[in-house]
Amino acid sequence: MKAALNPKHLWHGSISKNKVLKPKMAVDLTGHPDSNLKGVYATDIKELAIEFGLADKKLHKYADYTKNPVQLVLIEGNIRIGKKFYLHRIKSENFKEMPKNSHQWFSHKEIKPAEIIELKVDDYKHLVRKASKKDKEYYYSMIGKFLKEND
Repeated sequence: MKAALNPKHLWHGSISKNKVLKPKMAVDLTGHPDSNLKGVYATDIKELAIEFGLADKKLHKYADYTKNPVQLVLIEGNIRIGKKFYLHRIKSENFKEMPKNSHQWFSHKEIKPAEIIELKVDDYKHLVRKASKKDKEYYYSMIGKFLKEND
């Protein structure tokens, strides 16, 4: 899936309703430098942003871009059945796509959403799947490969 060149809006999904999105330290298990910065992260793929509100915050997961729409693969953790979450539509100014063609956009600044949409997890649980044995093997091989490259 090709990233949008200059999207007008980006999306940020969260289990919290945020009148202002404040820069926070990100922690990405792969350790990729662009995924471990203090800032606000967003995406140009609405379904991908939605997926961040569907599951517990601190768990092992990855996005499967081979599926249309993109699917969140849960290595461990649970879908938040019966809960609500929030989709924040934000202007793309002050954001930079990092890394390039990744659908991941980043800003060091506080961001005030243009719109906050309340959604129900149960309406979007089709965007998440529990990891198969093959999914887990792929996930752990990618983490291992990244760690070896960055020793």
